[in-house]
Amino acid sequence: NNNTKDLAFKYAKGQDGYPVYKEKSAYYLQIAADQGHIKAINNLAVAYDRGEIPRDGKSAYYYKLAADQGHTVAQ
Repeated sequence: NNNTKDLAFKYAKGQDGYPVYKEKSAYYLQIAADQGHIKAINNLAVAYDRGEIPRDGKSAYYYKLAADQGHTVAQ
């Protein structure tokens, strides 16, 4: 749901009193991505690409998934 995506973004940026906590952000991004949120899918790809989440080759998968769903930045 949108709350999961929003929580991921709050942890990623330290918004609304949430501390910057990349691991929790990645956890919630994964949940939101699994729920089909395009922006979360792209941001998860970015997090993998930047090494904020241990690299395991998943960034390309998530970029393609986001692009396939119409996310213009991922394309």
